[in-house]
Amino acid sequence: MVWSEKYERRDLSVDIEILKRASEYYGKIAALECKVGQLAIELDLLKSEIQHSPAQNHRLLSQSHRMKLHKRM
Repeated sequence: MVWSEKYERRDLSVDIEILKRASEYYGKIAALECKVGQLAIELDLLKSEIQHSPAQNHRLLSQSHRMKLHKRM
């Protein structure tokens, strides 16, 4: 059935529900993209720090572990 026929019959409720669900999914996708970007930046920072100062590896890894534990709380 064509949308114009649905409009004439006032039967667009299913299409509206689909649009609402799609909007929710886009919001979730955007949040996941932000999280992936944040994690990529953190990973790049840790990699560069490890390469520049191997003596501080233990301290940095400990900080990273504490940050993860703090975020879970």
